[in-house]
Amino acid sequence: MFVKEKQWKEAIEEYSILISLKPSDAYLYAVRGHLYNRSTKLEKEGEAENTELYEKAIMDFSKAISLLPDNAIFYYLRGINYVDKDDNNMATKRL
Repeated sequence: MFVKEKQWKEAIEEYSILISLKPSDAYLYAVRGHLYNRSTKLEKEGEAENTELYEKAIMDFSKAISLLPDNAIFYYLRGINYVDKDDNNMATKRL
């Protein structure tokens, strides 16, 4: 519901609750990471706040990778967040 209505902060809160209930589900971290990324693009936050949101997304994708290391999409999505954060060096290093 929150995602459909582009209520990113509320959706992130909901996924945080789901993660607390099921911390070994890599896909929950990946979805929350994606929500962090989407919130930077659609809500036009300030640069400092966007950097923080990209960092949170990167941490969530890194956690998803640690839980499912064979999922190439998680690596790709983490790399996208590094690029969006203007950290191309890390984007290529962490693939």
